Amino acid sequence: LKGVELIILIRQLDTRRVKVSLRSTSNVNCNAIALLFGGGGHFKESGFVIEGEVEKIGDSIVSRILKEVSKRKWM
Repeated sequence: LKGVELIILIRQLDTRRVKVSLRSTSNVNCNAIALLFGGGGHFKESGFVIEGEVEKIGDSIVSRILKEVSKRKWM
């Protein structure tokens, strides 16, 4: 995964909840992103759980995360 700066892993926990895990190999603050969704963690490793289905909300979650990363000029 050479050159990868941010990993976003999204998985369905059950019929109502989605877990999102964030990992950074650069200066992306995963904790700051997770806090936007009610989660938390550490600078390089964080996550959150959100209600919904991956198929319905996955794209919007990724878009919001990338918008935040761009806004803060982390990448």
